[in-house]
Amino acid sequence: MAGSSVLAAALTQGSSLLRDWFKRRRDADFSALYAALTLEAYARKCSTYVSESETYDASSHSAGAPHSRLPDKPVFPAEIDWDALGVDVTTDCLSLLVEIDMADQRIAGEFEFVDDDSGVFEMRRSTTDMGLRAFALGQSLRSTYRVKALKLDEEWNFLVYLNQQKLRYDELAQKYAESATALYESMSASASRSDETTIKAD
Repeated sequence: MAGSSVLAAALTQGSSLLRDWFKRRRDADFSALYAALTLEAYARKCSTYVSESETYDASSHSAGAPHSRLPDKPVFPAEIDWDALGVDVTTDCLSLLVEIDMADQRIAGEFEFVDDDSGVFEMRRSTTDMGLRAFALGQSLRSTYRVKALKLDEEWNFLVYLNQQKLRYDELAQKYAESATALYESMSASASRSDETTIKAD
């Protein structure tokens, strides 16, 4: 009798633990879906912002829209069970919000301390980077948990657009950096020659 009672108790406890495991796994899967959709929607919004900004300049301000900051930060649904997703996933998702704030600060600095062209360029580049970062996080969630892959629109593939723009902006940033370096070296050389001329005159 005692042995039967212990066995029954063990089976009951095992069954309860198994149910809890399945529930936690289901909660994690649904939470991953909610988070992935939120991140992917933000990535799409980023592509729209960049496209509107590019169109605004290309059309002499007759189409598109001017933007001076990133899209508003994504708002994760309250239904997400962060405990079920774990510390690493939670850290990655919530850290993105901090990265967006930091990017907006950089953009504001370019507008304030450099010029509008520099601010617009930094906005487009940072928006592209944050969009790709958000999309990558969403895809990681889908692949880690039991969530189907996102089907992208074949006519307007925002991921392809973001990747194309990233390559373009990175190349432009490299050219700007090289140009600034060359200008600095030229000015330094000119100042050095001026100093030498002044010394000889003395």
